[in-house]
Amino acid sequence: MYNYINFTTKASFALIIALLMVTVLGYQSLSHDYNLDDAYVLRWDFGSESKTVLVQLKEIWSNRYNAALEGELNTYGFRPIAASSFVIEQWLIGRQSSSTSHGINLLLYALSGLILFIFLRQVLPHSPTLWPLLAMLLFLTHPLHAEVFNSLKNREELLGFMFSLGAINGWLNALKLGKIWRGIGFFLVFGTLAVLSKESYLSILGLGWLLVFLSLRYEEFKTVFWEKCWPKRSGMLAAIPKAVSLIPITVGILILGLAMPAWNLPEGDSGKAPFAENPFAYTDSRQWYPQVISTLIWYLTQFLAPGKMLFYYGYDMVEVYGWTHPLLYTATLLLLLLMTLLFYAIYKRKWRALPLIAAWFAVVYAPLSNVFFTITGTVAERLFFAPSAALSAGLAGLVLSLPKKYNMKIIGMALALCYVTFLSFKTHSR
Repeated sequence: MYNYINFTTKASFALIIALLMVTVLGYQSLSHDYNLDDAYVLRWDFGSESKTVLVQLKEIWSNRYNAALEGELNTYGFRPIAASSFVIEQWLIGRQSSSTSHGINLLLYALSGLILFIFLRQVLPHSPTLWPLLAMLLFLTHPLHAEVFNSLKNREELLGFMFSLGAINGWLNALKLGKIWRGIGFFLVFGTLAVLSKESYLSILGLGWLLVFLSLRYEEFKTVFWEKCWPKRSGMLAAIPKAVSLIPITVGILILGLAMPAWNLPEGDSGKAPFAENPFAYTDSRQWYPQVISTLIWYLTQFLAPGKMLFYYGYDMVEVYGWTHPLLYTATLLLLLLMTLLFYAIYKRKWRALPLIAAWFAVVYAPLSNVFFTITGTVAERLFFAPSAALSAGLAGLVLSLPKKYNMKIIGMALALCYVTFLSFKTHSR
């Protein structure tokens, strides 16, 4: 009971901070109107006698999310959750209101920070509370996210992020309490909602399996996943570990999240975009590796030293460093060094936060990396929303891991707070 009250108190404190930060940084968005991309998720025929709420929801759940746009050439994914949220929102208040929609986006953004805080407390419960709190501050104040909470279309990112980490949080908590079926149900429902918010959040399954893999090497994770599901039963049931719960979850989310479009969309819908505004789709295959590294460098640069807010993400956005460029070899060397450190940490069972955060970043970054498939635009700030959470956690952990000798930890915290202040001013100016 004490641990529950202690955790609830810390989470409530984090929520208050998140709400204050988001209100100060994003209040200007309440006066914003709709923008061009909002047409992808908003239903402009709200209030029509022939378009009741149920009719609109049926249309949303039987079409791709850009079907409402007449003359639209591209066909995108099946993302009914965000569009449905706007229909329900408009039905509840009786009208369309951009101020209300932006206010809800700000609330969702604050809750995203809280869920990140809770996730970090779940996966590394013995770490100091200051770590997830600093990670949350870095995450919420980052100007890369101005596009996400200002653009109503990008509510899909907010909902996908919340549902995905929320699924992990609920699953882990249920496993710790020995509530196996509750954990499976929670992960299955919220994981499916995440995928139906945006397909890239299928990476949540990768994060789940990553935690199970790390539990083979780290005792802190092992107690969660390798205890028996039903220790009081006899026979085969008594030998089943909690980690096995991820198998039905994976199968269920793949069926519900990926097969549902095939069930609901019109017959013959291929879902392929006729063109991709991405030069990587048309270049020589020998340039694949330089392009991938150049994309990663662009994202990391924007995270550490964010520049002017961008409104176009297609051609001429990323400088591709060719095979002869020294930066390509420097980045490759650093990646190899990081991978060596990761394998050493896992082998020696050290620095449990390092492999967790690095692999977490790799899992959620993969869908936008141009490694496995070419995305519609070369890069986009909104796409980096989930990966930036892992980087925020890593940066906060790096600061707090500084030794106390020569006041290095105090200096590191002071610099981190200065950086948060810089990010806050940058976000507010956007």
